[in-house]
Parts: sequence; C-alpha cells; structure tokens
Amino acid sequence: MRLGIIGAGWVAMNAYIPAGAKVTHVLDIDPSRATELAARCGAVVVWDLDALVAQVDALIVCTPPHEHPDALLLAMRARKPALCEKPVIRAPAEAELDPRLVMGSATTRLRDDVQQLLRWVEEERLGGLRRVALRWIRGAGVPAPGSWRTDRACAPLGVLEDLGPHLLDVAQAIVPDDDPRVVESVLACRHGACPRSAAWFGGEGNSSYAVPDYCAARLATAPGVEVQIEVAWADAEPRDVAQIVIEGERGRAALDGLFGFSTERRVAEQTCRLASGGAVELLHLDPGPGAQQRAFSRSIQRFERFCLGLAPACADAHEIRRVARWMELIEEHHRLMREMPQ
Repeated sequence: MRLGIIGAGWVAMNAYIPAGAKVTHVLDIDPSRATELAARCGAVVVWDLDALVAQVDALIVCTPPHEHPDALLLAMRARKPALCEKPVIRAPAEAELDPRLVMGSATTRLRDDVQQLLRWVEEERLGGLRRVALRWIRGAGVPAPGSWRTDRACAPLGVLEDLGPHLLDVAQAIVPDDDPRVVESVLACRHGACPRSAAWFGGEGNSSYAVPDYCAARLATAPGVEVQIEVAWADAEPRDVAQIVIEGERGRAALDGLFGFSTERRVAEQTCRLASGGAVELLHLDPGPGAQQRAFSRSIQRFERFCLGLAPACADAHEIRRVARWMELIEEHHRLMREMPQ
C-alpha cells in the first residue's frame, strides 16, 4: 500500500514512523522537515497536496488541526482512506466525514491501561455508572511554545484542542451521548507564558501566549452519568499526571499515572485499580513512553485493516463528531457564562 503522510513534524517523526507506519510519500511546508522524514523512511517528497493524494492509496494527516478539513475533504473526494490526528475536526460543522474513509487516531483510548478500564466497564464490574472524571495536567510545558498551539488564529481553544480530545474520546467511549448538557466550565489563560517547552518535545520556552492553558468542565449526560474533565499545560505542582476515575453503583475503577511521551512523572507507577464487591484488584502497567508507542502501533495496524475493509475505525465518524460537539459545547457554555451580567 502506498501511504502518504501530510505533516512531517514531531508526531510523524517520533510516533508514527517508530510505530511502524510504512510511509512512501511525504508532504510538509518545511522542505528540510519533509526531506529529513523521507530520508528516514525511504519515502518520496511531494510538494503539493493534490499530487500527494493522487499518488497514494491512503494517507495519515499530521498537520495542525485547523488544516485538517481541507486535507480530509480532498482525500474523501479522491476516495482515499485517511487516518487523522486529534482533534480530527474542532466543530461538527467543519466537515462532513465519510465513515468509510476517515478514521481518528484515538491513541489514548488504545493504550493498555485505558483498554483495561474499558474492559471493566464492558464486563459491568462497576454496575450502573454514575460518574467519570478525567484529568491530564502538565507541570510545565507546551509542546512547542510559539507554534500553532499557542496561536489564537490557529488554536483558539488552546489546551482544550491539544489534550482535551484525548480525554473526551475516552469519555465518549464510556458514556456515548451526542448532546450532553454542560453544567460548569472554565476555559482560562492562567499563566500566559511557558517557562519551558515540554521536556520530551525539546526546544525552549519563555514564549508568551493568549490562548487557554487550563480547562475544566462538568457535563450531565443523557444516561445520567456525570462527566468531569480537567486539562492544563502548567500547574503549581511540578511534573505531569493523568488520571481517570469511573464510579458505578457496585464499584470504582481508577487509573493513575501519565499519558503521552513525557517522562516527568508526578506519580511513580502506572496503575489500574478496581474496587468492586468487597474485593480489590490492582494492576501495575508499563510506566514509560513505550505504552504510548504501542498505542500508535495499534492505531496504524487498525488503519491498515480499515483500508482493506477488514476492521472498523478505532474512532469512527460518529465518535469524531461527538468529541467535536463536546468541545463546542464547553466553549459555548464558557462564552455564555462570560457574557451574562454579574
């Protein structure tokens, strides 16, 4: 299969290629990045999106989110399957996605630890669900201060567009609701400057920005389950942490540790804990970045099968739109609360 990749930045170089993506064609606006990635995987550099789509059988989209719709629409018109990084779209109105052609990466959902939580839910070990709380907090570090991530024209929702889709994708897999009600929301620029870039990403910080670096929201879903989400690029406490708690009528499941490629752990171990029926089950999992790399490998393998019509997408068009809708609802609620007279 001829596989093209659009965007030769960090995630392409350090996640998709090491995870086994057999890329044959590369496109990037930066010639040096395109050439470097192509040399690493023995691919051909293409300088035009139309030409890339014409020359490949499928493609991976790793461009900034505001550029996703154009690439996906072109791929769909050419009937070429596309695997797209998060957020695939930032609002449901951005693009109508063909479920036969577009797949979201969903790499956080495909992690070993998150899959364990989902199995406990599917096995009904917790009984009827009551609350799901998800948080991903960085001690200090935007992946690339001064890049599109902190440019209001490109990513006006800041951290909600960066870390938020990972957690919202997991949340909607647990509690599928197309139109939840946002009860509370905070979307704020608390720091306005990053003391340094995320250590795993490399580069320097000290770049000022005006996009939100903190988001917290509480949503009420149709199944009667409360969903809480909290994400931040910077925090008063040092180092990084990720946690998921799922509470049900008969038990509680919790994941403690870290997601992504960071090694700056606030919690030493990566654990999944189930307390149900008077018994406690504690699992110790891989605490390193290898867990995230395996999730990327699973995403690529599923995409290859998806292209052959042998497997469903790991994040299909409906789930992608649901994540975008939840983001949209959080932003709308925050805006309405700000506009209300005090």
